[in-house]
Amino acid sequence: MKSKVLVVLAVVMVLPLASAELTKPDWSTDDYWEFEGEYDGSASMGFENQTMESSIDSDITLRISVDDVQVRQVDGEYVGVYVTSMSGDLAGTFSYKFGDQEYSGDFTFDLGGTNLFSTTDLSMVESDISVNISISGLPSGALPQQISSTSTYEPPLDYMQFPVSSGDTWTTQSTVTTESSMGAPTTNPVQFTFRCVRQLGDLYHIQTDYVPFIGDIIPINNTLIKWSDGKGMIEEIQGQSTEQDFSISLVDYSFSGQANTPPTAAISVDELEPSTGQIVAFDGTGSSDADGTIEFYQWNFGDSVNATGSSAQHAFGEKGTYTVTLTVVDNYGNTATATKSITVTGSSSGSSPGFGGVTLGLALAGVMLLLWKRKRDFR
Repeated sequence: MKSKVLVVLAVVMVLPLASAELTKPDWSTDDYWEFEGEYDGSASMGFENQTMESSIDSDITLRISVDDVQVRQVDGEYVGVYVTSMSGDLAGTFSYKFGDQEYSGDFTFDLGGTNLFSTTDLSMVESDISVNISISGLPSGALPQQISSTSTYEPPLDYMQFPVSSGDTWTTQSTVTTESSMGAPTTNPVQFTFRCVRQLGDLYHIQTDYVPFIGDIIPINNTLIKWSDGKGMIEEIQGQSTEQDFSISLVDYSFSGQANTPPTAAISVDELEPSTGQIVAFDGTGSSDADGTIEFYQWNFGDSVNATGSSAQHAFGEKGTYTVTLTVVDNYGNTATATKSITVTGSSSGSSPGFGGVTLGLALAGVMLLLWKRKRDFR
């Protein structure tokens, strides 16, 4: 009886350590994750009354690191992205048979590239991959020595859809445009379904046909990923297809898990009650970010005119009250806004500021041109 009580107490003590849901990890510059594993696969298909057979037996090493956090324009909006680099290799043996042709040998794929993930939800924004190929057993020139491709996702592929709880099922879709050294650019819709089948401790077991990083390099179907809440990344990937024997595990990592503090926006203005056509100076340099830097400033003057930069000047063409909005974006993609009410006095010109002056200038230029032409005609 005593032993049963101890077991129950042990379970109760462990339960609070596991989160009820998997939330988006807060990656930081210099975080990294290193993986090792194996990939074995085979395929067979009929083609023109013949059978094509292929097999592969390989080892995998992979390192993912967060190199930078930047602000990029995505779908017309400025968002923060994690700039992650990928390096590793896929090395082993292969065999290929098609009709009377049969080849086998050794190969090494040296992997490298950059992936961009949204800082708000880890959506895949862009993938830039290169593979250096070293292979024996094939005729000379059968494969290029290097393959590179850049894939852009519109909208970004929200493959995790945080927060995730056990039992959740979700589908994500996007349109991916790929530019490859192997041929002309392609644009195709993609759709993947995910199902969180269980939670064990801080590991969330998710069934899927898509895995970031690895999924851009080798074909993966019917895969189980185990995402660690405490490590901020996938801890293990297991293939569940009869045609693939795939297993990769996290062997080393550095994950700080520091949450980002949003910035603070501030506006100062040299004139709160200008007259129509008067130039007003706006200053956003009083904005701040406690744990980073302000990377982007966007102004909306309330009259369908926008501007960018830490400071801006603007003249209002109509009298009335305008709400000027400043939006700032920090180096982790978090945003903040500030507003200022501007009351414009004077008569309404019914035209954009400065338009009348431009028209007058054009008229004067036309008169001067006409006089100059007449002067030449009378010579």
